[in-house]
Amino acid sequence: PNGSGKTTLAALVAGAMAPTSGAVDLDGIPVAKWQRGDCEPPVGYMPDEPALLDGTVHENIARFSDASLVTVARAAMRAGEHDTLQSLQQGYATPVGPHGSCLALRERRAVAMARAVFGSPRIVVLDEPEIGLDGASIRQLLKVLRDLKEEGVGLVLATQDPRLLALTDKIVVLNGGAVQTIGPTA
Repeated sequence: PNGSGKTTLAALVAGAMAPTSGAVDLDGIPVAKWQRGDCEPPVGYMPDEPALLDGTVHENIARFSDASLVTVARAAMRAGEHDTLQSLQQGYATPVGPHGSCLALRERRAVAMARAVFGSPRIVVLDEPEIGLDGASIRQLLKVLRDLKEEGVGLVLATQDPRLLALTDKIVVLNGGAVQTIGPTA
């Protein structure tokens, strides 16, 4: 249900937030350390409210690295967002403004989705990726998620949407910030 802790759990799993107690580790190393290290982050993350930094679409997708336009466009294609981003007034060179203020929510989410799959993440955490999508866009998202799964990318989806839940192998039901149930999706 809403307010059950899905967003907090997604942020913890992605390393965007450090736990106040306990640990969230990959191979015994805190996820947050992996994400901020000098290697390519193993976890891609799209929060429900995308956090963008003042710069261009290209810079935000590439996490302000030296990545080429082709590499950034490949990430957007992999995320199913190339058409949306290419159609912006200046394409990938479009300024996002402070906190993404120059872009509509749908465009900010497109940048965040492309950033989540940028590089070679082994796990992608998506917090309510279906928000604001129409029927055609939901079908595109489902295709992207199926493709990622086929590539061997682990997916963590924070959602209530049955169309997305149908893609999952296991489900965790949260209630009041605590795990209520864990088991196979069926």
